[in-house]
Amino acid sequence: MIRLGLLLFLPIALSAQVEIFGHIGSMCHSEDEGCGSYRGTSYGGGVTVPFVGNWRIEGDFQTSYDPRNRGPDNFWRDRKTFYLANFLRRWGNARAFAFAGAGAGFQDRFTEWRNDNFVEGYELDPRSQPDWFKVRDGVFGGESRYWQFIWFAPRGGFTVYPHKRVPLGVRFEVYIVRKNGGARASVVFRP
Repeated sequence: MIRLGLLLFLPIALSAQVEIFGHIGSMCHSEDEGCGSYRGTSYGGGVTVPFVGNWRIEGDFQTSYDPRNRGPDNFWRDRKTFYLANFLRRWGNARAFAFAGAGAGFQDRFTEWRNDNFVEGYELDPRSQPDWFKVRDGVFGGESRYWQFIWFAPRGGFTVYPHKRVPLGVRFEVYIVRKNGGARASVVFRP
């Protein structure tokens, strides 16, 4: 079955319309209280292959880290990594085009925190604070890692090549994944 899938994918992969990109940008790390100033640098990459007509399928990887340091015993560090399969529509020509679409996939999230605002003698309740641990009197920390399914992740942007025969171009886009959003710029390569 895997060999059959590779044989069907090979003509598309060798096509001149395949694009490989690497990106860097800024992502809002949204929580229940909203995004505010919680931003992190994001980076990653992906590949776009033709599907039918002006439709494309894209595999995309992105990770972002948001450190909120208020002191050695008072911090919040959050890393979010997205693995997405996107379905995109293009408008334009081979040199410059806009695109829009949406994707689905998974989020891997790892959060680490420490808080020194507890009164001395405070003890944790393992039922309501299962991810917490005691560092020392008055200081508690914790860490949490989990995976979540992403049902809908819209995105849109544009790509420009200096000439239709030049294999390097630039891509700019905005996106929303769960409650997180951001903008990123990419270098695109057409083999």
